[in-house]
Amino acid sequence: MKEFRYRAWLISAFSGWVLGVILIVLLSGFLDSIGIEGRQFYLGLGMGGGVALVQWLYLKKCFRVSILYVVAAMTGMTIPFFIVELFDIPIAYKLLICVAAGGVLTGFLQQFTLPVDPARKRLVVLYTFLAWTASALPVFLINVTMQITAAGWVNLVLAFLNLILILSGGYIYGLVSGRIYRPEGKKIPVSTK
Repeated sequence: MKEFRYRAWLISAFSGWVLGVILIVLLSGFLDSIGIEGRQFYLGLGMGGGVALVQWLYLKKCFRVSILYVVAAMTGMTIPFFIVELFDIPIAYKLLICVAAGGVLTGFLQQFTLPVDPARKRLVVLYTFLAWTASALPVFLINVTMQITAAGWVNLVLAFLNLILILSGGYIYGLVSGRIYRPEGKKIPVSTK
């Protein structure tokens, strides 16, 4: 087993985020093609699945972790969106609230898939919540750029800026969530049980 490396974790988080964006686009196109439009549950499914899959591929090199880690993220990130849409709950900042709730649920579910010391289990929930919530915040800056009326090359610059804002979420997620596995630069405190 390899030692957990924070830099490799950041790369896996960012790569997973990019995969999540691709999955969201593919799921959106597929759902639209079968007549399911105006829903957002696929955001949690795609992003949760993309991020968790790439991270799981890295984590399993460091210690034993079940594929249920990925299932937990897909489930945890999808359920809040699904509930809000199923019951048509009118809430402001739906994306942020669903992502934050998904972060809590994902952390709760993922803690059972990790060989983290029992004393640190609650930190899995906290850091997962913080990571998902913080990673969603740059997306709200896109609302600011959308208010700018521009033409020509300025639109291209704004599109590039929006892409950077979206992708920055992966780096932010990695920075925060990596603290679960490597607190204060120390080795992973794994359970001996």
